[in-house]
Order: sequence, then C-alpha cells, then structure tokens
Amino acid sequence: MASKGILKTGEAYCLMCNESLEPGVSRCPSCDVEFEQDVRAFACPRCRTVMAFGTPQCPKCNMKFRVKVVSPMQSAEDDKLLVKLIEWGKPPAAPTEASETPPQGPSPEEL
Repeated sequence: MASKGILKTGEAYCLMCNESLEPGVSRCPSCDVEFEQDVRAFACPRCRTVMAFGTPQCPKCNMKFRVKVVSPMQSAEDDKLLVKLIEWGKPPAAPTEASETPPQGPSPEEL
C-alpha cells in the first residue's frame, strides 16, 4: 500500500522512494507507484528520510524514535467539564423588570 507523506510544512513526499512531490499528484513520477492515501509524515533528523508518523525506527539510518501513545479521549467526562466551565463563565443573569420595581398599590386616580 503506497502512501504520500505530508509534512507539517505541507510538503509532500513519496514514502516508497522519498521523492519530493508536486501538490495534487496521484502517482510518483520517480518510482511510478500510485498513492492510495495521504498520511502525516516527518523527516528523520539525521538523514532526512521522510516516513509516516508512528514509525519507530528510520529505515535508512536506523535511528530510533520514541513513539507517543495517545490515550483515547474521555469524551463524556470532558463534555461534563466543558459544560461546567461554560456555565461558570457566563455573566450573572440580569434581573427582570418585574423584580426591579417593587409592587405598587393603586394610584390616586384609581381610588
């Protein structure tokens, strides 16, 4: 399965032959492989070989990388916390007109 690697800068590379690609190409001009998907990629700091995120070791220079494991989101708990924060950040409710003016008795004209 051939993939096109997209760097943070937006540059695209063939992950089979490491050739720099023009935007929007669906086939590598160097190795003639057809791309099935675009993947996030990074360049090896030692040899500049481009590889997909999550690759534990550079295939060219054998430099090892620490692969970060991202834990699944706790969406229900996060949603509850977000709602609390939104409620906490709202300004206090303005008093209504009925509560601002004290109840009055009948006016002198009504008597």
